[in-house]
Amino acid sequence: MTVTINPNLFEIFPLSDLHVLDGHTYALRSHARETENDYVSDLVELHDGESSILVEQVVQIRTQGQHLYYQVDNDIFRFHPDAADEKVVSEKTKITNFVPTNTGTIVYVTLVEKYPKHNLVLDKPTLHSIKTLTYKADNKGYIDTEQHYYLKVQTFEKNWTIVSAKTPLVLLDAFADSRVLYTRQTTSYDALYAFNELVEYQVAADKTFVISHDGIAEVSEAQYSTNGADVLFVAQDKQNLNHRMSALYRFNFAENTLNGIFQSEDVAAGMSSDTIIKGQARHLKWLDDDNFVFQTGYHGHSRLYIGDLSGAVTLIRDEREQIVDFAFDDAFAMVLRSTTDHPSQLIDLTTKAVQFDEHQTYPVAQKYVFLSENQAIIDAWFMPNQAGTQAPVILYVHGGPHAAYGDTFFLEFQQLTALGYNVVFINPHGSTTYGQAFMDAVIQHYGEQDYRDLLTGLDAAITQHPELIDATRQYIIGGSYGGYMTTWAIGHTTRFKAAIAQRPVTDWMMLAGTSDIGSVFITDEMGVSPYDESGRQVLYHKSPIAYVKTVRTPILLLHGEYDMRTPLSQSEAYFTALKMTNDVEVELVRLPQSWHGVSRNGLPNLRVLRIEKMQSWLNHHQ
Repeated sequence: MTVTINPNLFEIFPLSDLHVLDGHTYALRSHARETENDYVSDLVELHDGESSILVEQVVQIRTQGQHLYYQVDNDIFRFHPDAADEKVVSEKTKITNFVPTNTGTIVYVTLVEKYPKHNLVLDKPTLHSIKTLTYKADNKGYIDTEQHYYLKVQTFEKNWTIVSAKTPLVLLDAFADSRVLYTRQTTSYDALYAFNELVEYQVAADKTFVISHDGIAEVSEAQYSTNGADVLFVAQDKQNLNHRMSALYRFNFAENTLNGIFQSEDVAAGMSSDTIIKGQARHLKWLDDDNFVFQTGYHGHSRLYIGDLSGAVTLIRDEREQIVDFAFDDAFAMVLRSTTDHPSQLIDLTTKAVQFDEHQTYPVAQKYVFLSENQAIIDAWFMPNQAGTQAPVILYVHGGPHAAYGDTFFLEFQQLTALGYNVVFINPHGSTTYGQAFMDAVIQHYGEQDYRDLLTGLDAAITQHPELIDATRQYIIGGSYGGYMTTWAIGHTTRFKAAIAQRPVTDWMMLAGTSDIGSVFITDEMGVSPYDESGRQVLYHKSPIAYVKTVRTPILLLHGEYDMRTPLSQSEAYFTALKMTNDVEVELVRLPQSWHGVSRNGLPNLRVLRIEKMQSWLNHHQ
């Protein structure tokens, strides 16, 4: 049966990459295309509450001085409002990112791959030998060990390569045309953990200088101060290998000193959303030689701070929202944000006025808190069904587990409420935006406090909303870690009428050798090795597949066939185990051409079909 889903995936237009130049406001406006079955981003100008498309199908945009630059395919252009745009770089290979300088120079990275596609069909295929521990990556496929990254400089006179590497290079910033900031991977593909470091390339001297020290594991963002005397950067340390908070650091060139600026909240942490097509490009910005702005994730929403080189830090915005980008100058201060009832808004921080909105307003999620058994305050959200009548309730569990729900737009929750379901979503122990200790609480304790948090939070919602929630019809849905928790829950309780597990982990031992991150994840999260007897015993008893005989809840399994994070074999094994040992109703749906993130960035037609299948399953088990 075909159903009409409202709101519609093809009517959501999230904004990202906010830039203001000479009184004009620019951004990328993204959307899913139904006929082409893909996603595109267009360069738009925002003016008087409207958006005007300037360039279609843009990869990324950058600004320098009074110039706006954008990338289409593998060409970089300088935008001219009143004349033809100027092509400043043209490459035959993939440009991964670029930075313009105030002298007109363009610094950029290209990636040359021999095998750029997953499941590439050739007339005469060749052998593909694997010799390294890391040989595949979700959303990409098998890693081409012959790939090369090239960091290049394009001036008016010439183009040349300044750095090349077989492991990833990420360009972050450039100061004039004399200094370049980038990260390089410090480990080989055969290392258990992949770390990177922050490096400055000094053009005149043709040499590199390592800024980050050995204790830093992962640099994600960096920016020169306006005078080039300092660098601010966002990074994680090596203390916690898989479950790490990000902090803000400052390096001063004159004194050769590296200091932590802000470590009490998770810098750059965001909330789970299925509508942000273009990820956030930056979480910090220098205002002048001494002052800067940066963003954190805090208790399921974003915060903005202003800091200075004296060490002072002041909170300037603390609203129930996810900040997607921001722009500051002497004349303006604004943020792009998403809330539970608005996919995308532009807010003037001075006047508090909404400068742009897609005029799409949906039901708002009601935030509530409850106490866990260890007296921790847990955040949760309740979205009532749109009919406003007593209806079933869905407990929806996020992935990770080191991720967070929050005050941001989630299309699928809106669709489920439109279909007549109440939705409860919770940040149990293990979630991000609550500090390192809260995140660490789930380590070696999966299916314990986190599981009890979820059931306690669901009970609290039922108690608070008896007029809306029919407690006799409870369902559980989750993806990735949420899929693990869904299959774990139905092995330990019979309270749910039906369940939907998406890309779940059902067998930890199998995951260790088949996932693109399995060898790292198992060791760090579970604290044991699958390669000794005691470790295997722990992993077996922590695996949902160990409890299939006790399952009494009908379950639908949804899994992408390309998934390399939690491979399809996880759902296949659980499906087979239920079929062999149990007569409970179970169905496995394979999503073709789909990676781990199919529910967020998979092919649009499959996202629509997936919702229709979920609705059919839930309706069948009323």
